[in-house]
Amino acid sequence: MFPDWRIAMNSLSRRVVALWQKLSVREKERFLRHLRSHWDCHRHRIPPEVHSALERCSAATVRVIAGKIAGIEKDGEGLR
Repeated sequence: MFPDWRIAMNSLSRRVVALWQKLSVREKERFLRHLRSHWDCHRHRIPPEVHSALERCSAATVRVIAGKIAGIEKDGEGLR
């Protein structure tokens, strides 16, 4: 049985900057072209309990879409 993949990602994340700096421009372009989506899926993971909660929701209830933060404002005790 293989260990949890998240352990490998946690270990790798500490070394990513040094590894990236060692790559040539051509190697960086190739990585971005072929592996970026796979890397992003694993690097930007959500906590297991959040993932489980999302899986329990039906597709009609939750729709995941791409977005970006346009701004942040203080809203009472929180942020909006």
